Amino acid sequence: MIPTDELIEWLCKPEKLRLWMMFCQAFDEDMPTACAATGALANLAIDERLGEAMAKKEDSLKILIELATCGKLDLEHRAVVSLLYLIDSWPGGEGKNKLIEAGAVSAFEKVVRDYPDSAVAQVAKDGLEVLNK
Repeated sequence: MIPTDELIEWLCKPEKLRLWMMFCQAFDEDMPTACAATGALANLAIDERLGEAMAKKEDSLKILIELATCGKLDLEHRAVVSLLYLIDSWPGGEGKNKLIEAGAVSAFEKVVRDYPDSAVAQVAKDGLEVLNK
């Protein structure tokens, strides 16, 4: 998915973001759709507009943390990347604090334990480094 302004603006609408998060969570029923939806978030989470939209969606971090520890490597990788980007794109520079409060440290540590020599473990280590500063 190409991160165009139109796509980001569309996804930032509360009802669209809610639907998108439901697609991400539907991995038991439709893994390809869940991977695509979570992958799109991973590509777009660096954008401050999406960070702001995620901040307004009360359970967005909870959902991403659940995906980061769901036992499906492809989804976990995408969710961990999204969380890492949200550290910087969360409004008001509060990404670090919000992720810590939501339990991202434990999620990142679990990913590192579960997949110690993988690309996702490196992303999780990067996240831990930022969160533990």
